[in-house]
Amino acid sequence: MNEKINHIIAKVLSGESCNSEELLLLTEWLGEDDSRKIEFARLASYWDAEVSLRQNLSSSDLAFEKLWKRINEQGSVQKGKKKIPLHFLFIAASLIIGIVIYTFLYSSDEPSVERFTYVTGNDCSEFSLADGTYVVLNKNSRLVYTDEYGEKERRVQLIGEAYFDVEKDVDKPFIVHTDVGDIIVLGTSFNVKSYVDDSCFIATLIRGSIQFNIPTQSIILAPNEQLRINKKNFTMEIESVDADLDVAWKDGLLKYRSITMSDLIQDLGSRYNVSIKMENEDLKKIIVSGSFLLDDSIDNVLAIMQNNLSFKWKRKNDTILIYK
Repeated sequence: MNEKINHIIAKVLSGESCNSEELLLLTEWLGEDDSRKIEFARLASYWDAEVSLRQNLSSSDLAFEKLWKRINEQGSVQKGKKKIPLHFLFIAASLIIGIVIYTFLYSSDEPSVERFTYVTGNDCSEFSLADGTYVVLNKNSRLVYTDEYGEKERRVQLIGEAYFDVEKDVDKPFIVHTDVGDIIVLGTSFNVKSYVDDSCFIATLIRGSIQFNIPTQSIILAPNEQLRINKKNFTMEIESVDADLDVAWKDGLLKYRSITMSDLIQDLGSRYNVSIKMENEDLKKIIVSGSFLLDDSIDNVLAIMQNNLSFKWKRKNDTILIYK
């Protein structure tokens, strides 16, 4: 890519304004070769994840140069990962540039709104918003708000999972916007989980009350209640839970209390993405409680469990077998 195109792409990705000539040049450059659309889509997806890189570099061109180097370095370790179909990358590139052009043409006269984004990778992050609301953002999650936060309302957008301890302000409701609906609160603590790939939206209330709004319905939760919504058919259910267990992740823990060994093994298999089978029916019915570090491997978790329970385990291909 030539220096002028590099400069325009750096401006687009960093949110700087482009003039019509620059946008037209970028559009023409993308349309000349499909490989350029792939290149642009890769840059956009990496840029979204590199918030810390952008914050530490004042120059968009310097950030772009470092980001491009990062992509090239990571290219050699991507062979074992599933590749994204080319047509999806074409669509992504077209959508990104289309949105940029639309914003430029139709929103240039509107007052600019500054966006602030917290993004996590493989670690959790904790911080406080301007009003004192405490947030713990789980791994691979994103929280977005604007400089209008706190003027008439306190609105944030969440992708992933987060724990909120909201400062009370009856005049300025706190609103969490998700891909399923909005949660409205005045002052409370609660947990929301809604990753893009999740089949269910889950909201758990620790204290206070929250109201969940969708176009057709409003639902109010009480402490230690959990709302689950199937994202495919929009069926809902509310059940009583031990909320402290559901938010243990923010303290770096997995907690279980008075559940069957069968349920525990099923949850561990899901969390660690492994197949775990038990051969003994009596072992499945044992009631267990326990806490584990989130960073523990499945091998360490099973080793800890062996200290209190009489069982053995072994790996066979991609399956873990637990037996008496």
